[in-house]
Amino acid sequence: MQSECFGAHEVAVRGHDLLVSRTRHDPALRTPAHAHPVACLHVVLEGLYDEHTRAGRHQAEPGWGLFKPSGEVHWNEFRSSGSTSIRVELHPDSIPDLTRRLPNRLTTFRAPRVASLARRAHRELCVADELTPIVVEALAIEILTLVARMPSPGTNRSRALARRCADLLDRRFSAPYRLGDAARELGVHRTVLARAFRREFDCTIGEYIRHRRVAYVASHLRGDPRRSLGELALDAGFCDQSHLTRSFKAVYGCPPGEWRRRLGSDSIGGLG
Repeated sequence: MQSECFGAHEVAVRGHDLLVSRTRHDPALRTPAHAHPVACLHVVLEGLYDEHTRAGRHQAEPGWGLFKPSGEVHWNEFRSSGSTSIRVELHPDSIPDLTRRLPNRLTTFRAPRVASLARRAHRELCVADELTPIVVEALAIEILTLVARMPSPGTNRSRALARRCADLLDRRFSAPYRLGDAARELGVHRTVLARAFRREFDCTIGEYIRHRRVAYVASHLRGDPRRSLGELALDAGFCDQSHLTRSFKAVYGCPPGEWRRRLGSDSIGGLG
């Protein structure tokens, strides 16, 4: 069932109805326009890239998910770091009750629960044994089920409000910034903003800020290993190193010190 994606499938597990792989795309890769005969879901572990369709451009970064139904024409532009993702391929005739609920067009989303499950699949692939295919297939089905159950997008106005808020949080995640601050700046009631944000991103504003802070620390642990955890904690907006450690473990499944030690031996680096 494996389809051409112009990347390297570093590790792959074939289940009864799907194929799950850890897939790496080279730095600065640009693919031609193409489509896959199967539905594909990518959850980005590391790197940045743009996914283009005739309808527009979609940006992907760590923690993002991208779902493409079979036959969707698209092309990709990968940034200088390339990209690593957990990739799930699902044949249109597999698991009918699930496939008919999945999106019928290219869909991008930020969903902490999906990202967490993808990291668990990555960790399982890193320590593979005879039970790994069963575990990874179960995680992949859970991921696809969450995607299938995502609420329909809100109105254009609601989506625009949520994305404006996310833009604010992306720029100010390291500063003390709460739901009320964002609501005042955007000129809406906090309840309206909270509902729109959760509908669009499947998380609260507080959870989103925590994810951005931890992602900032993870990127600097990889790019500048000489910096201390205490310094990175303060730069990211955490109260202290212990606050960083708790949040990092909640998101990535291990403390930042242990994660940094794995960088030298793990080709993924990103979310060990």
